[in-house]
Amino acid sequence: MDLRKEIQEGTQQVLSQLKNIFVFDPIPSHMRDYSSFSETLLADGSNIAGVLAGIDRESRQEIEKMLTQYLKKLPERHAQRTGQRTVH
Repeated sequence: MDLRKEIQEGTQQVLSQLKNIFVFDPIPSHMRDYSSFSETLLADGSNIAGVLAGIDRESRQEIEKMLTQYLKKLPERHAQRTGQRTVH
């Protein structure tokens, strides 16, 4: 394989991976509103309750446990337990 083709293939692989990066930029005020069930998390986190409510119970408990551990380290300490919100 010639060098030019290797470079082109390598560049395509890098670009493909960069396109798949998910940038999570949560906006707390968006996360306080009603959220319907969803399978895909939005970048602003506005549907996080719906995503959590839509997964199976065992996975949800594990995720809630992990999130609670992260939240304990935050200085604000205003966060509630993730499973408290009722989602329809």
